Amino acid sequence: MLPDVLGIKDQFIKVFILQIFSLIGLNVFAQNSMTLSFEEVVNNLSLKSPSAKIVSIDLKNSKLEFDNYKKSFLPSISLSLTPFNFNRSINLLQNPSDGSYRYVEDYLGNTNGELSLSQNIGVTGGQLTINTSQNFVNEFSSSRRTFNSLPFSISYSQSLFGGYRTYRYEKEQAYKKNTESELDYCIEILKIQQQASNLYISVYASLLEKNIKLSNLKQSDSLQRVAEVRFETGSITKHDYDLIKIKKTEREYQLEEAKAKYKKHMKSLLDYLGLPTHNNLQKYKLFKPDFNLPFGLNKETVLSIVNQNNPFRLKQELKKLEIEAEFFNKKLNNSVNPNISISYGSNQFSDNFLDSYRNPNSRQSVSLSLSIPIFKWGVDKNTLKIADNNYKKKLTILKNEEIEFYNDLEEKTLVYNSTINQFFLSEQKYKIYKKHYELMQQTFLLEKASIYDLYSAKNEEQNAMQKYIDALNNVWDAYFTLRTLTLYDFVKNEELIPKIIVKTKPNL
Repeated sequence: MLPDVLGIKDQFIKVFILQIFSLIGLNVFAQNSMTLSFEEVVNNLSLKSPSAKIVSIDLKNSKLEFDNYKKSFLPSISLSLTPFNFNRSINLLQNPSDGSYRYVEDYLGNTNGELSLSQNIGVTGGQLTINTSQNFVNEFSSSRRTFNSLPFSISYSQSLFGGYRTYRYEKEQAYKKNTESELDYCIEILKIQQQASNLYISVYASLLEKNIKLSNLKQSDSLQRVAEVRFETGSITKHDYDLIKIKKTEREYQLEEAKAKYKKHMKSLLDYLGLPTHNNLQKYKLFKPDFNLPFGLNKETVLSIVNQNNPFRLKQELKKLEIEAEFFNKKLNNSVNPNISISYGSNQFSDNFLDSYRNPNSRQSVSLSLSIPIFKWGVDKNTLKIADNNYKKKLTILKNEEIEFYNDLEEKTLVYNSTINQFFLSEQKYKIYKKHYELMQQTFLLEKASIYDLYSAKNEEQNAMQKYIDALNNVWDAYFTLRTLTLYDFVKNEELIPKIIVKTKPNL
């Protein structure tokens, strides 16, 4: 009697220990699991994804380029220094008095340095330079030292025509590109959110499909047990019984396909967000996204928001500006445009360093250079005509791009309004066919419907389910497409540009 009691006690202890370890395991799994809600993926995790980091770097570079443009009109200081230059060679020289040649040894070392300050003058397109320099020559062959100083020199050079207009074009382009880079950044972030949304919906749809396939398999198990009893009683033929077994095998295969599809979509989502898989996709839990999309959007409202937020018009203005600048430069290069250069300064030389700065001599120069085409068989005239034709051609392309953009915008608005209706209809249709299949199952169990009626109802439910999943994907994609184009959240009725800039500012 005592051994039985001890055996029961040992079994109780084992069961108790197993339950404890099971609870610990469940607790660890719960702690390691991660919830991926639609809102979290789209509005937070996508902004930390590798794609978002790349876009952030692009914006930083654009900002640095704009900063470089502004700083190009600030004074710049540069130092040029040659600490030592040694040369010992024999050179052939001509005597200027009698024209004879003789070889002369060149044996010297020299040191020179120059400090210069430059300033670009935007309104004229010229450059102002102030510099000072010192050059020291040591002739080893004659033991002679010479210092040559340039205490100061001021010079200015520019093209005589076109400087201001070129400056205006470049300035306007730089500022528009800076604004464009910020809007493009917002557009790219919204595209990243759209891609994250599409991937999430794909994962959810595959999860929904997997769960349905699992439910179908369980129903097939129950159906096969019922069919076995009916086959033994002669209620159904062997053909019908075999058909039920085949359908069960098909559903086992369909479940494995659905599992593989779910893993594939989940891995794509995690890779896009930059999250580790740890070879355990079960760690991540998804939930059905709240469907709170607007039932329809007015095309005039969408158009108004696009004109206010989308960088398309700014891009068109920038392209037009670039076309005009290119045409202007073509005309400028094919006309007489002298270059003028003016400089004034002082210089001196001496055997002594300090003396090279005493009583400096003035140094002045003015130059005007120009190239005038006299006769080129009309080449310049044809070049200008080609430039004019290209100018008109590019303006025509710009106008056509604008027409295409607004036609495409109207089409995307119509697509959204259509897909939102299709979604609700497909959802309603799926619920009806699902209920119809459940009723058909009960009818089959009551032996008032054939196996063919049951499978026909199941096929209708499957088709309705697939259309529902397709409509779910389409409506979210259509919404996020308009959300990206307008930079506007139609669900919360708020502008997205300030929100994106504020939310991602620590990364910029």
